[in-house]
Amino acid sequence: MSQFNVENELPDFDILEQAASWFAHLESAEATEEDHQRLKAWLSESPAHQRAWRYVEKISQRFSIIHQENQVNNTSNTLSKLQQHTLGRRALLRSLLFAAIVGGTGLVSWQYPPLSSMARAMRADFRTGIGEQKDIVLADGSHIWLNTDTAINIDYNKQQRHIELVQGEILIETAPDRQQRSFWVSSQQGQMQALGTRFNVYQQATETQLTVYEGRVAVKTKTQQHILAAGKQATFADTGELRLSNANIQQSAWITGVIVADQMTLAELVDQLGRYHRGHIGVSPDVATLAVVGSFPTQDQARVLSMLTASLPIKVRSLSPWWVSIVPAN
Repeated sequence: MSQFNVENELPDFDILEQAASWFAHLESAEATEEDHQRLKAWLSESPAHQRAWRYVEKISQRFSIIHQENQVNNTSNTLSKLQQHTLGRRALLRSLLFAAIVGGTGLVSWQYPPLSSMARAMRADFRTGIGEQKDIVLADGSHIWLNTDTAINIDYNKQQRHIELVQGEILIETAPDRQQRSFWVSSQQGQMQALGTRFNVYQQATETQLTVYEGRVAVKTKTQQHILAAGKQATFADTGELRLSNANIQQSAWITGVIVADQMTLAELVDQLGRYHRGHIGVSPDVATLAVVGSFPTQDQARVLSMLTASLPIKVRSLSPWWVSIVPAN
């Protein structure tokens, strides 16, 4: 769905469910003034309640086409609109949060993407939206697939071929270059040089994951260097630490529109599925560690949920079109 700063990680499942229930009720025509006051009191009880409310509001906005177009301005605009005397229903809900925070522990810094990184993604040479995928053939014949919510910049010059992964995930098949230029990919955490290869690079919030399927890839971080052979995977963080493991060969199945689950937990599958959809899919801790096996389409959430309920002791609870929760069947 989205990435979050370490200091602003999501509250636990139960608190998120409470926030979503409040949101659904107060957006309905049945909400009373007493309900608004009760929500204000609930928000004042804990910073976790405030973070949960912010998250629910953000998911609601993401689901709305109108709010998508104005996402960059939502944070500042919301706080100014809350001070207006006449407020619509949605603005009133936001004002309750504002009042609870100011009256409590101080303004919460919710994890909206920093403007600089959002702006860089918007200005990138190629990008995909949430749920969108794209494949590109470069001038030298190299092939790049862009996964959901991905942005890249391409710089081909006389000395080298360079791909900057601004955000998201790409799969690359390099082609021989007549000019014998090196092929580089850079992420926030390091640089990778392709040595005649097919490989996957996934930029996450605080680390990059590199998976090599064919050939070799040289990796350089702040503190370490390593050459990965086919069948190997490296994960490297902002600190420069490099962790090596065997590659998950099924990971590249995303280019065919599926997630292949093998020794994957339900929570891990839902986390991957959430990258392709604007809504929220939550998993109760009671079923989060259930083992999942199979191939699941990235673009058909309803089908995936049907497949899961048919094979696992779970049920699906929906508070709105954009808020789905997976809980125990009993």
